[in-house]
Amino acid sequence: MKGSTLLPKVGLRGFTPRTRGGGDVAKKKVTRDLFLARIHNLPEIQRKCRGKELSLDVCFYLFGKSSLTGRAGKDLDNLLKIVLDTLPDYMDKLKTERGLSLIEEDNDH
Repeated sequence: MKGSTLLPKVGLRGFTPRTRGGGDVAKKKVTRDLFLARIHNLPEIQRKCRGKELSLDVCFYLFGKSSLTGRAGKDLDNLLKIVLDTLPDYMDKLKTERGLSLIEEDNDH
């Protein structure tokens, strides 16, 4: 995409975002914290991303060594939603749980 910002490659191999059971914010926190542990220049990335179109290349290994089985482990739209919900300033409607602050908000809230 011309004029878009491509986020740096961040590998979360061996991790499958939980898409069912438990609280949504708790699942987002686990995913966010894994990203934070692997992104060492977050303030720089935030400056580059804010107010710009972003391009994400997300790859899930559906038949890998995930301990999750059945539909909950392979529901692509829910897997992607957990990842995308970590990008805004906040990951919850009450704005109490910080996200990665790469975008202001998504239209889901």
